[in-house]
Amino acid sequence: HISEWAVENTPVFGSTENASDASGYLKAATSVAMVGTALAVPNADGPWERKPESLLLEFGAVQVNNLATSFLKSVTDRERPDGEDDRSFPSGHASQSSARATLACRNVDEIPSLSKGWRTTFKTSFRVIAAGTAWARVEAGKHYPSDVLFGSALAVLGGLSRRKGKA
Repeated sequence: HISEWAVENTPVFGSTENASDASGYLKAATSVAMVGTALAVPNADGPWERKPESLLLEFGAVQVNNLATSFLKSVTDRERPDGEDDRSFPSGHASQSSARATLACRNVDEIPSLSKGWRTTFKTSFRVIAAGTAWARVEAGKHYPSDVLFGSALAVLGGLSRRKGKA
């Protein structure tokens, strides 16, 4: 019922087309956040030492998340609310944006020059962008709420929320 209500009322984005467009823009914003914060994390060996390796690890983590999402889509065969296809569960947009936002938040924790206020502001912003991506998919009629909630949870279940160097 939430999906039907969201598509009929489009309370945040104003139309299903706007919601669909916004989901792509917001997902891209989490990519910028992940890369930007990864580049901002200081290195003891110099400003660019180990940056390529760090970025490859982050992109690798996102790709593992993408593989898990694709696998689940292929075995669940859940039809989308708009009837477009049977790849609704879980939401790839929600999964990818949540993974990238989680990595960006982890990176922010590794930047010692940020005050607690800026750290909180950045991390909250990244999480709101990921949540906006997920809601946009519901409002666009592409996913049910359970699709986006599970997709978002994949980043946490996959261990992306651990801090660097922590078990």
